[in-house]
Order: sequence, then structure tokens, then C-alpha cells
Amino acid sequence: MIENHPHAPCCALGDIARIFVGFSPYGRSPAGKGNHAVGMVTIKNIIDGLVQVADIDTATVENPQKLAAYRLEPEDVLISARGSIFRSGICGEGVAGLVAGSNTVVIRLNADAPIGAGLLVALLNTPKGEALLSSRAEGVAIQSLKIKTLQELHLTIPNKGQAQKLEELCRTQVALRRASLAALTSHQNIVNGLIEPLLPPV
Repeated sequence: MIENHPHAPCCALGDIARIFVGFSPYGRSPAGKGNHAVGMVTIKNIIDGLVQVADIDTATVENPQKLAAYRLEPEDVLISARGSIFRSGICGEGVAGLVAGSNTVVIRLNADAPIGAGLLVALLNTPKGEALLSSRAEGVAIQSLKIKTLQELHLTIPNKGQAQKLEELCRTQVALRRASLAALTSHQNIVNGLIEPLLPPV
């Protein structure tokens, strides 16, 4: 096992990634208050290890150019930073032009990072990963993750070959899960369509 290898290298997440908080349209907005609508990805868009952009919120600002620091890019990892469960998702091409919203943190791996975004998301979404983040979160009634907490999170780094194989495995697992859920939903809709006529009108 990689985690038990006595000579496996270890590094802090902050050493291999840029980590920053999402944009909050409340209070004193860095982009001001105005009439320019900006698409904003929030916690609700993190589903099954992916960032979904079919249903996004909007914020109205005065100067959208001042939101450049919050713009999302493909392969960014978005993590919910407030709540009882901290879930993560990987951004696809559809996030172009959107900003990370409040209560989220963006992890942007460096170009030379020894692991990929797929593996990082899978690690954070494991039961052990979720428990680890919860144990280091602050707050009682509502927990929150701080940037420093994520920056100081230490990971055991597999060798290049292992990292590539694990990256492929994690991305395949996400794709299979989505396909399976879609098939189950389709089957359920077919069954409902067949049996619901047996009920009286609502």
C-alpha cells in the first residue's frame, strides 16, 4: 500500500497548488454593486465528484473585470467549505466564464503537481478524507474550512506511474457512477410511467 511505504514522499497541498476562497456577493463586494450579471458556482453545484453547471446562481456587480481572481478554470477542484460534510468536485470545460461562489474554496494544482485533479477529488471524497477535513474544520454548529487548513494538509505522493494509474481509475469510477445513476433514473421513469396510470388523478 502506498500510505504504508516508509520511503514514500509526502508534501503539503499548499506546496503543489494555489488555494483561494470563492467570491461572496454579500457585504462589501470587490466588484461593487451594479447591473452586470455574473454566473456563480456554489456548493449545490458539487455533485458526485463533478461541478455541474446546469443550474447556477447569478450575482450582479458593477465591474466584472474585478472578479478575475475568482474565475474558474477546467481541472480546478472546488470544495464546499461550510457545512457538515465537505464534498469536492472537478471542474469541466463548462465553467469557462463562471466564478467560484461563496462558501467554496478552489484548489488549482500547479502544472508540475505530482498528482492530478481526479485523484485529489477522489481522495477528499473518501470517507477517510471527509472525516479528516471535518476533524480539522472550525466551528461547532456550522463547521468551516480555512485556506490554511487545506494548505497544510499533507498527502503521501505515489510515484509517477502509480499516480497516472490512480488518476485514470478515479476518473473512470466517476464516469461509471454517473452512467449507472443515469440508467437507474431512466429505468425508474419507465416503471413509473407504466404503473402510475393505476392511480386516480391527483
